Amino acid sequence: MAINYTYPSKSSPTTADDFLIIDNADANKPTKRVNIGNIVSLGVSQVTGISPISVSPATGNVVLSLDTVPVIRGGTGLTSVGSAHQALVVNNGGSALEYKDVTIIETVKNVAASTITKGTPVHATGWNESGGVAEVEPADATNGGTNLMPCIGLAEEDIAAGEVGPIIVVGVLESITTNSYGVDVGDVLYVAPGGGLTGTRPTGTNIIQPVAVILKKAGSGGGVLQVASVSQGASIPNVQDGEIIVGNASNVGESVAMSGEVAINNTGVTEVTGIDGNVSIQGYRPITEVSSSGNITDEDKGKTLVFTNSGAVNMSLEDSGDFEVGTEIQLIRKKAGDVEITPSAPTTINDSSSNITIKAQYGSVTLKKYATNDWLAFGDI
Repeated sequence: MAINYTYPSKSSPTTADDFLIIDNADANKPTKRVNIGNIVSLGVSQVTGISPISVSPATGNVVLSLDTVPVIRGGTGLTSVGSAHQALVVNNGGSALEYKDVTIIETVKNVAASTITKGTPVHATGWNESGGVAEVEPADATNGGTNLMPCIGLAEEDIAAGEVGPIIVVGVLESITTNSYGVDVGDVLYVAPGGGLTGTRPTGTNIIQPVAVILKKAGSGGGVLQVASVSQGASIPNVQDGEIIVGNASNVGESVAMSGEVAINNTGVTEVTGIDGNVSIQGYRPITEVSSSGNITDEDKGKTLVFTNSGAVNMSLEDSGDFEVGTEIQLIRKKAGDVEITPSAPTTINDSSSNITIKAQYGSVTLKKYATNDWLAFGDI
């Protein structure tokens, strides 16, 4: 039979409470007075009243049917679960629960003299025993004097001087201006020399620490950053002009200038000024063939000039300061033609302005600069 029933609102109904039912299948007694106990005895599967509690007579189980439970009653106040991999956390206002992507948040105390604004990278300066939190100030990538590196996170919101607040160590920071750094989505932001963030990799002796990547480029608080402040700064520093990275006694790379008898610049090794001790040097003199008269120039330094002329040739040696003291040039007469070397004043060879001649075919002479405008020649002369 079909039963329609109406029960006045009551906070705690019992099985002895009466109510009226209309039996549409009974023409003689369409209205009946019954109680909840009568309904259960008829084999009705469950009775639902104003209360969210349902009774199952077959099993004796009590079913609680709810929409949401308010936060003040110990519930979430939510009607659905979040997305995959999200976590249920207390919101920033501490007033409700919400589902959010997993973010590593740390509570810190601002011990600087002014407010640390949202998005500012911070450096830990100590531990607050009473609050059980780290004490922080704005990080500064300037090397030397500041001691405000490395960065441990970015302020998730403004933190007033002397107050505690959250920083993001790893996660997404939303509602922040990101169009003022001169870089685009997917680019890295670093702790800036002087504090704050910069899209330019610090140079010189400044400390390098990437702390975030731009996910959304926007102004007026519409941008989004992916924060990852777990780095202790780049392990290899910037390399200064004319220096190289060398491991120190603590096995840490440092930018240092070469000292002693080697000088370098940013194009590579430019000069070896001397070699101490008994060392083995492997190498050779490049060969340049000469068949006609001409000049010996600074391009011939360290070379072997092989003369292949059949007739006589004359080579002029003029030292205008292009040759360093100690320069050597080897001369070899391969053919029958005579070979003469003429010093051009004020240059002298063997304290003389006279010519020198390679004595015979297959003879060899070495020219060596001894001092300014003063050359020595030895060999087959």
